[in-house]
Amino acid sequence: LDIILDTVSANHEMMPYADLLASDGQLTLIGITTEPFAVPGAPFVFSQKSIRGSLIGGTQRTQEMIDFCCSKGIYPNIEVIDAKDIVTILKKLEEKNDSIVRYVIDCATIPKK
Repeated sequence: LDIILDTVSANHEMMPYADLLASDGQLTLIGITTEPFAVPGAPFVFSQKSIRGSLIGGTQRTQEMIDFCCSKGIYPNIEVIDAKDIVTILKKLEEKNDSIVRYVIDCATIPKK
């Protein structure tokens, strides 16, 4: 892979993603983590991989990206889940997240106080 857009906003390991990159590949962090992370230097130095960060660019840039994706038929793989299933999904993600899907919580299923 030439580029990976890492949208995870929780602390997580970077190397499983970095290992998927081709030489000169970029791991671009879009999600903001609260803790520093450590990565070994050798895989980045010898294969000229890089880790960089990027802000989303605001509403106009986001709309341009959405319009571009729609024009090319690029859509995310999502699964809408009920709020009651959050714990089950988190356990599934902790075990192994190989389904390549973005889970979206249906806010209408969040219990009201």
